[in-house]
This record gives sequence, structure tokens and C-alpha cells, in this order.
Amino acid sequence: MKKPIIRYDEQSLKFLRTAMIVTGVIALLSWVVTLLEFFFLSYILGDTIFFSLIGLAFGKILFPFVLLSYLDSVIYLKRLKKNHFTVPIKRSYYNNDLRLLPRTAYVENCYAKDSIIAAVLSLSAYALVLGIDYYIFIVRWMEYDEGRGKAGFELLMIPELVFLVSAVLFFRQCNKKKYLDEVDIPDGRKVRVSIIEAVEIILAFLVASLILTYLMNELTRYMYLSHNSSYERQLSSFKEDAKMTVLSENLHDGVWDDEITCSPEGGNLSPHLYFDPVDGADHYVVYMVDESITGSSRLCWLATDIHENELLTGDNLTIHADDPEYQYIGPDPDSSYDHICTIYVYALRGDPDCDISDLKAGENVIDGMILYYDDLNVIERGGFNHLTRFGNVISYGFVSGEYGTH
Repeated sequence: MKKPIIRYDEQSLKFLRTAMIVTGVIALLSWVVTLLEFFFLSYILGDTIFFSLIGLAFGKILFPFVLLSYLDSVIYLKRLKKNHFTVPIKRSYYNNDLRLLPRTAYVENCYAKDSIIAAVLSLSAYALVLGIDYYIFIVRWMEYDEGRGKAGFELLMIPELVFLVSAVLFFRQCNKKKYLDEVDIPDGRKVRVSIIEAVEIILAFLVASLILTYLMNELTRYMYLSHNSSYERQLSSFKEDAKMTVLSENLHDGVWDDEITCSPEGGNLSPHLYFDPVDGADHYVVYMVDESITGSSRLCWLATDIHENELLTGDNLTIHADDPEYQYIGPDPDSSYDHICTIYVYALRGDPDCDISDLKAGENVIDGMILYYDDLNVIERGGFNHLTRFGNVISYGFVSGEYGTH
């Protein structure tokens, strides 16, 4: 039979008490330094304060472990005394063997209820992490991405079942016929987990669970942004996903009429445009860019508050001539090569949570995909998780053609 060791003595208790006080003071200083924004003094004290802060941070991390060890030693020695053992000054005096420790009376299994307490603590920790996960992935993610939020919650429930398993295992240890306290003399029965050891196990599971929750939240955030923003997207795939039909009478066999250009041959007239009406759309945005310019797109046309689904050739000089939300400067043909000019139309539920009034016709600006994802499709910015809530654009489409030296 394995020798039952004496885990603590009076000497180790004093050492742990001193260590707890020292690390506690260091941890307190660390928090004070943080609150007072002590980093400002680094300009005066240089590296001295830097290494001091490292020491303070180390003490803050070490303190909880020392505290738990001290509490464990206090509880262990009190239980030795309650079980009528002589509390040892040094374990080495008794060859570190619990069986050699003097004892005035015999009792056992005084602390079987610890297993019930540990089971309750494990269930409480499970309820806590479940509540945190529900709040993050069901309540908060519901506004942004219901499907991914539910998936994250369901995935986290699997590893967090460890709390339920540990609760069952803890509860089983209250059986006195199969388990003994750590301060009892072994007789073939198993030694139950002490209350401090149970707390340490539960805390380790809790920390691991919170880390998993954080990582799952970051993964959900990454997938949400990848799906809804311009992150890692190509303009070609964006065009392939367009659903709205957009037509123009100024486009013939893939070539734009000269009259829409600002060249001597043209009239600087905004093109005729027809597009599908979209149910639920509050208004439409028209965005025309020259996509042939190396490094950036040149904005030719921006109309941000369109309520009809057909615009006539030259509306920029007639019914929309004085409309500040209707800008048009026709493409300027370059004699060296033909250009590609694309008109995007977006159907919006309402006004986006952004301001695109700084986009000016004739200037180099973002392409139609970036405008869609990062500006027009935005419902709210800076909400939960510092995320942007998307979904303002119901549908979009485009029409594209060449112009230049035909």
C-alpha cells in the first residue's frame, strides 16, 4: 500500500503565509500602478520602471496560486487536528508518513460532504459559463449573425460538459464505503479530492472554458467579417454575385456612346439607366466608375437618393441639374487605350450608417465592391464586439462597357 504522506506542517504553513503576504502586497501595488497610469513615469525613470512593472505583473499572477496553497495548508492542518492527530512542526520528524503521526482518538470520513460541495460548485461554474455563452452567442450575436451565433453556442456546449462530468465524479466520492478523506489512514479505499483541490480543478476548467469562449467569439467574428465585409474579396466574384438587372440605351454592343463622355465629341450627359425595382427598397444609389485607371477607380457618377427605377439620358442637366446628391462628370477618353466604365446600382433599405458625401465626381475613389461592403451595406457601426452590422443593401447590379478610341 502506498505510504500516506503528510502534505503540510507548521513550517510550511508559516512559509506560505509569508509568501501570500508578499505576493499580495505586490499584486496590490500592481493594481495601484495600473490605476495611476504609472507608465507615464517611464519617460523619467526609463528601464528601471519597465523592469519594476514586470516584477509587479509577475507578483499579480503568482498571488492566486500562493493564496490557494495557503488556504489548502490551513484547512489540511485543521483537519489533522480535528481527526485527533498531532499537528507536526516538521514532516521530516515522522518520515513524512501520516501513519507515524501521533493520534489520540480515531475518527474518519468527517469531510465526505466536501464532495457534495464540490459537485455544487462544478454545477454552478457550468451554469455561469453557459450563461456567458448564451449572452454572447445567442443574445448579442443574434443582431448580427443568428446562424453563426447559434453554431458557436452549440459547439461550446460540448467541451463544457466537463463541468457536468466532474460534478458527477465529485458527487460519487461522498460514498464513505469507497472513499476516505486525505487525513484518514488508507485501508484500501480511494482518497477523495479535497475541497481546495476541487476548487483548483473547477477554476482550471473555468479558465479553459473562458479562453474557448474568447477564441470561439473571435472565430465567429472572423467568419462574420469575411462573409459581410470586403475582407479577402475580389471584385470579379462580387460582380458574379449581382442579382439586379441593369440596362442602358447608351450602351451598344458593349460600347458607350460618345455623348456620355466629357470629350469634345461628347455632351457630358449622364447615361440612360433602367434597373429592376426591388421590393422593400427605400431608395437607390447609382455609382459609375472608370475601372481602367491603374491603382484606383475614377468616379464619374454618384446619385445617392434615387426613388425611380429609370433615369433618362442627360438627367444631370435637366431634372437633377440642381440636385447636390446627383453628381456627374463624364469619362474622359484617353487616346492611348480604351477604358472600361461600370455603373453599379444598389437598392437600400434606408440610409446607411455612413457619409459618402466626400466622394466627388472626377476624383480617384474606391471601387463598387468596397463601397457596397464598407459603406452602403452598413446599418450600424461600433456595436457589440466593435462590429459593423450589415444588411442595408437588399440587392445590387451593374452594367459595364468600353469607351475611348473605338
